[in-house]
Amino acid sequence: MTLEKKMRLLNGIFAKNFPFGGDIYFQASMGINAALSEEVELVSLGEFAKRILSMYDSNARVETVEFSERFFDPLFELPKISTAAKRLAGGDRGILVVSGLGKASLDGGKNFTSKSEEAFERNRELIEGTLARYLPYIANFEIIYI
Repeated sequence: MTLEKKMRLLNGIFAKNFPFGGDIYFQASMGINAALSEEVELVSLGEFAKRILSMYDSNARVETVEFSERFFDPLFELPKISTAAKRLAGGDRGILVVSGLGKASLDGGKNFTSKSEEAFERNRELIEGTLARYLPYIANFEIIYI
């Protein structure tokens, strides 16, 4: 999925989860369209998530964990999750955006199979299990997979 599609999807998800999201969604969509038409260099997904969430709820915190490799190795990936959870602690609302887990669960393959779907579920459970340790410290916690 391209960065542009991820930005549009995240904007839509936030719009559905917040009051008055429709108005903000329209304004943010216009901003995304303007940036793309002027060929402005896009910010990272993490930076976009922080900026767009501040429009929807200035008291919420968001962290993004992106998996871009074709293999999910818990030894290297779980520290990213723990670090993101620590940054979310103490806020009024915490949102973790997980991007690319499906691709990382392919284990080198090109297409989703029953084996890769099982790997995705294992990886998702591993991420959520890691986050469970931090739940007492993160208010109104939500995970968004894109």
